[in-house]
Amino acid sequence: MRWSMDLKKDWKLKIINTRSLFILVWAFIFGVSCHAATWLDPELKWKTIETPHFYIHYYKQIEPAAKKMVPIVEEVYNKLSPIFQHTPDYKTQVVLVDNSDYTNGFTTVIPNPSVTIYLMDGGSNLRPAAYETWLKYVFLHEYAHVLHLDTVEGSGTFFKNLFGRAIFPNAMMPNFATEGFATYMETRHGYGGGRGNDPRYEAMMRMDVLENKVKSIDKAAVNTISWPGGTLRYLYGVMFLQYLSEKYGEEKLMAISHEYGDYLLQSYGFDGMFKDIYEKDFKELWQEWLDDLKQKYQKQKEEVSKEGLTSYKTLTQKGYYCLKPKWSADSKQVYYISNNQDEYSSINSVDRDSFKIRKVIEGIVFDDSLAVSKNNLFFIKGNYYKNFNVYKDLFQIDLISGKEKKLTKGERIADPAVNQGIFAYTKNYTGTRALYLSDEDFKNTKIFSSPEAQYFSPAFSPDGTQVAVSKWKTGERQDIYLIDVKSGVENKIISFGLSANPCFSPDGEYVIFDSDASGICNIYAYHLNSKKIYKVTNVLGAAMMPDVSPDSKRIAFVNYSSNGHDIAIMDYKPGSWKAAPKDVPDRQAGGRQEELTGIISSGKNKTVAFETTNYDYNPIQSLIPKFWFPYSYYDENGPHTLLYTAGIDALNQHMFEVKYGHDWTAKRPTFNISYINNQFFPQLSVSAYDIALPYNWDSNKTYWERQCGANAALAFLGNGIFAENDRQIFSFGCVVEALSNISSLEIFTKKPSLGDLRGVFLNYKYSSLRSYANSISPEDGISLSLNTSIYLKDLGSKYAFNRYSASFGKYFGLPSHNVLAYLASANWIKGEQLEQEGFTWEYQRIKGYPSNSFPGNKQISQRIEYRFPIWLIESGFGYGATFFERLWGKAFIEAGTSGYAKFENLPLSKSYGMEIDLNTLNAFGYVPYTISIGYARGIDALGQGELYYNISM
Repeated sequence: MRWSMDLKKDWKLKIINTRSLFILVWAFIFGVSCHAATWLDPELKWKTIETPHFYIHYYKQIEPAAKKMVPIVEEVYNKLSPIFQHTPDYKTQVVLVDNSDYTNGFTTVIPNPSVTIYLMDGGSNLRPAAYETWLKYVFLHEYAHVLHLDTVEGSGTFFKNLFGRAIFPNAMMPNFATEGFATYMETRHGYGGGRGNDPRYEAMMRMDVLENKVKSIDKAAVNTISWPGGTLRYLYGVMFLQYLSEKYGEEKLMAISHEYGDYLLQSYGFDGMFKDIYEKDFKELWQEWLDDLKQKYQKQKEEVSKEGLTSYKTLTQKGYYCLKPKWSADSKQVYYISNNQDEYSSINSVDRDSFKIRKVIEGIVFDDSLAVSKNNLFFIKGNYYKNFNVYKDLFQIDLISGKEKKLTKGERIADPAVNQGIFAYTKNYTGTRALYLSDEDFKNTKIFSSPEAQYFSPAFSPDGTQVAVSKWKTGERQDIYLIDVKSGVENKIISFGLSANPCFSPDGEYVIFDSDASGICNIYAYHLNSKKIYKVTNVLGAAMMPDVSPDSKRIAFVNYSSNGHDIAIMDYKPGSWKAAPKDVPDRQAGGRQEELTGIISSGKNKTVAFETTNYDYNPIQSLIPKFWFPYSYYDENGPHTLLYTAGIDALNQHMFEVKYGHDWTAKRPTFNISYINNQFFPQLSVSAYDIALPYNWDSNKTYWERQCGANAALAFLGNGIFAENDRQIFSFGCVVEALSNISSLEIFTKKPSLGDLRGVFLNYKYSSLRSYANSISPEDGISLSLNTSIYLKDLGSKYAFNRYSASFGKYFGLPSHNVLAYLASANWIKGEQLEQEGFTWEYQRIKGYPSNSFPGNKQISQRIEYRFPIWLIESGFGYGATFFERLWGKAFIEAGTSGYAKFENLPLSKSYGMEIDLNTLNAFGYVPYTISIGYARGIDALGQGELYYNISM
C-alpha cells in the first residue's frame, strides 16, 4: 500500500503561497471577475459621467438612465456616508448595463470600489415593487456594501497602508452580516420599501418560526442548498440587525462596521467584538432575537386564527418555487412554473384530483408568468441573444401535440395573456416595463408606457374587452388598473396595500388579486359593480397568484410555507367571503424623485449643486494597480521574494497580473506577466515569463532549467450554440520559448534538450453540462476539449513536433442525484523528442500504480464513475467560517495505457477504487474546498494498493 498526495500545482511557477486568508479571499474574488470577463458586447461604445464621488459608466442606448443616476448617487452618498462615518479613498465605479431581463446588482471593493447595476426593474409578480424608484433602491443597497466593506480601521489600517486595497476585514464577516447591513440600510434609510418591511418577505421568517424550521447561525452565514437558499442570509441578516438597532440603538450597530477588523486580525473574532459592543455574547443576542420573534409571531398567529384559517388542498409538495398557477380549459389540470433544488426549471401540470405531476417542458423558465388559451400554453423563456445578452421571449406549446414554437426573438417580453387572438404582455427596455396589446402576428400594437411606470401580470376579462393589470408608478405603491381594450382608457380600480396578480372571475364580476394590506399577503376579490373588496383567504404564511377555474368551482393559488412556495386549491365561494377593512396602512414611504442634472436633496426644501463632467470611457484610472503582495519562491540559490500585483478596469475590458522577483546572486529575474483584452471581439490574451524549474534527473539529481517564453491568443466565445445552456470557446495563437540550463551539464549523463521552441496552437472547448443545487456533480450534458500544438523549424524552432490532445465527458443522471459518468482522454505527440518531461512526452497517471510507471508520447485513458450522495450535512463552526456542505462518494474503474510504440501495441493497465469527497465552504463561502480520500488498486503489472488524498478548489 502506498500513500500519495495529489495537489494541483502550476508547473510554470512553483510558488509557495503565503498562508493568508485575506489573500485567498482576494484571489477568489478576483478570479471570479476575470472568468466573467466577456460579459459585455464589445460593440458598445462607453461613456462616463464623473461626479464628486463617483464615475458612472454607460453606453449610448441607456444614456437617459445614466442621467437619472447622477443625482441619485450623490444623494445616496450624502445619506449613507455620515451613517457609516466613512468615505472610500477612491471614487466608486458605477457600471450600468441593460443586457439581461433578469434583475441584479453586485458590488466589490477589490481592487476598486465598484457597483454594477442591471437596469431591469426589480419588481416581479412574486415580490411586487415597494420602492420609490428601482435605481435608488438598488443603488442604496449596493453602495451600503461599498461603505461597509471598504471600512478598515484599527490594526487593519496598517496592512491596508502597507499592501494597498487588498485587506478588507469586513469582507470576512458571516454572510448574514454583510448582506444584513445592506438590506438593513435599504429598509431603514431607503426610499420606500425595503425587504425588512416587506410582508411577503417577512412571511419566510414567520413560517420558519411557527413551523420550527429556524435555521442555525452557520447556515445563515453561507449560501445553503436547503430552502430558502441564497435568500437566507438576506432574510436573517436584516431581521437580526433590525432587532439590534431597535433594542440597542443604531449607534452600536454601526460600531460593528468599525471594530470588526481589529477583532478579526487579533483573533478575538465575532464573539469578542459583540462582547465589547453589547456586553453580551453573540449567541446570547441571537437567541434573544429568536425569542422575540417567537413571541411576536405566536401572538400574530393567535390574532389571525381568530378569523378562522382558510381550508385548502396542497397539490405540490416540492416547495422552493412553484409559481403562477393557470387552469386548463377543462378545469382538471393546473399548469405552473417549477424551479427547485433537484431539477432544471420547468413548466409542469398537476391533476387536481390525483395530484399526479407531469413535466410539460423544461428550459430557462424562471419567469413567474404563464398563460393558457384552450389547448395552447404560452410562456416566457430566457435565451442568449446575439451572444452577449439574455433576453426573454414568448413561446407557445400545443398541449395536444407537444410541439413548441418560438413566437418572438429578442423582444424582451414577459407576462403574456391571450384572449380571442389578442395578446397582452409587458416588454422591457432600459428598465421600463411597458404594456403592449397586439394581434397574434404582433403587427397591430397599442403601447401603454411611461418612464415612471412599470406594468405587471395583465389579465383579460372573459369577453376580452378589458384588461386588468398591476401597475407601479414613481412615488406610489403597486395598484390594480383596468384598461379598455378598444379605447385604451386606463383607470385605477384597486388601491389596497401592495396589490398584484389580478385575474377575472369566469363571470366577469370580480377581479381576484393578492395584497399585503393586512400585513400578511392574502387573496382578495374586487366586485366591479359595487366596488367592494372582499377577503378570500386568511393564511399564516402567504397566499398569492390566484386563478379561478373556468367552471367557477375552485381557485388555484400559491401557498407559502417554510418549505417554500407550493400550488394549492380551494373552493370558489363568493357568498362566504367577508368584506375587507377599508382602512389599511400605507406600506410604502413613497416620495417624489428629484429631476435630473447635478442637484440633490439636502434636508427639507434645500438642494446642493455639484459639478459633473462627461467624457469617453477611459480604463486607466480603474486599471492601475492598487495593491501588492509578497510571495516566496525557490530557485537553485534557495528562497526568494516575489512581488505580485494585478489590475482590472471597471468594465472588465482590461486585466493584467504581474509576478516579479529577482535572484541577486544569479543576477536573474523571475517573472510571469499576463494581460487580457475584452475590449474587442475576439478576446486577446498575451503573457510572458522567465522562470527557473527543477527536474529530477539522473538518479535523483536535481537539474535546474531556465525557461523564457511568451504567447498570444485570440479566443472566440459562443453562448447557446446547440442548446440554451451550452458554451463554447475556440482559440488559436502562437508560442515562443527558450530552454537553457542553469545547472552545469557536466555532472549529468543524460543531457537535456535545449534551445528555442516556436509554434502555433489551436484549441476548442465545449460544454453543455447541467447541475442543480442538490447535485453532487454534473447530471447531464457533455464536455469536450480538443487541443493541437504545432512546433515548426520554419518558424525558428530547434525541434519540430506536434501535440494532439482530447478529453471527453458524458454524464447520465440517475434517481436521487446519483450520477454515472464516462470520462476519456487521449494525447499523442509526434515528431522529435525532447528529454524533459512535459514537452514531447509525459507520465500517464493511473490510480493504483506508481506515479512514474507509464511514460510515453502516447496516452489513452478511460474511466467510468458511479457517483452517489451520502449526506447533506449543512453544518459548520465559527459561525460559518468553516461549513461542511455535503459528503458524497464515487466508485470507479479505470483503464489506460502509455508508451512510445504504436497504440495497438501498448499494454492496457486497469484499476478500480472508491473515493469519499467532502465539500466545504471556508471563509464564509469565499473559499470552497473539496477534500477527497480514496483507495485504488491496480490489477495488472506494477499494480498496487494506493491510499490517496487530495484537496482542490
